[in-house]
Amino acid sequence: MFRLEIRGRGTTSLGRTTNSWLKFVLDNKEVWSQYRDYTRDLTAYARQLAFCGVAVVWILKAQDGSFSTYVLAALLFIVLFFLSDVLQFFVSAVLLRHWVYHKEAEYWAANKSLEGNYNKPKKLDCPASFFFGSKIVVLLIGLLLIGLEILSHQ
Repeated sequence: MFRLEIRGRGTTSLGRTTNSWLKFVLDNKEVWSQYRDYTRDLTAYARQLAFCGVAVVWILKAQDGSFSTYVLAALLFIVLFFLSDVLQFFVSAVLLRHWVYHKEAEYWAANKSLEGNYNKPKKLDCPASFFFGSKIVVLLIGLLLIGLEILSHQ
C-alpha cells in the first residue's frame, strides 16, 4: 500500500522556500505494480488507436481504391506498430527462455535442484523496452500522417 505525506512550508537544501506539497510513499511492490498497470494500459489504448487508424485509412481511400502518399505512409507506420507490438513480447520471451534454461542448467549442476534466486540481468529487458518505445513512436507518426492527410483536404 501507500501512505500520503503532507509537508508544510519549509526550505530546501538549496535554501529555497517551498510551499505545501503532497508526497505518496510507495513500497517497491506497489511502484512496480503501477508501472505494469501504466504500460499495460498504454499498450491496450495504443492497439485501439492503431485499429482506429486502419479504419480511418480505409475511409480515406480514393474513389478508385488508391491511397495518397500520406495514407500509405500512415498505413506502413501502423503495420510497424503491430510488428513492434508482437516483437516486444516474442523477443523478450525467447531471450528470457534462453537465459532461464542456461541458469537452470547451472543450478542443476551445482545443487541438483532448480530452486533458488535468479538474478536476472537488466540487459534482458532492453529489447522489450526498445520495442515498447518504438511501437508508440511509430503509431504516433502514423496518426500524425493521417492528420496531415485530413488537413490537406481542408
